[in-house]
Amino acid sequence: MTTTNDVPQAGRMTLHQVLERAAEMQVGERWRVFQDVCGGHHDPNALPPVTTGGVPTSPHYCPVCFTVFGPASFRMWNPPTRTGIAEP
Repeated sequence: MTTTNDVPQAGRMTLHQVLERAAEMQVGERWRVFQDVCGGHHDPNALPPVTTGGVPTSPHYCPVCFTVFGPASFRMWNPPTRTGIAEP
């Protein structure tokens, strides 16, 4: 199971790295981390931005469950699911 000790220092990952880490986790594992460790929700303003080389409006990400939130709406770009199928 992923813990906060297993993740790189916040704010030091590129979008590609975040998405790769999310893809490396098993679907059920990522869902459990999102629910149990992250509490099933996030405050995107409190999360670190991805490293984008100075782009002023960067997506933010959770360094524990690797969920990415869009820069304007904070909509989840890669929401964790229980089954691997996007839920409505």
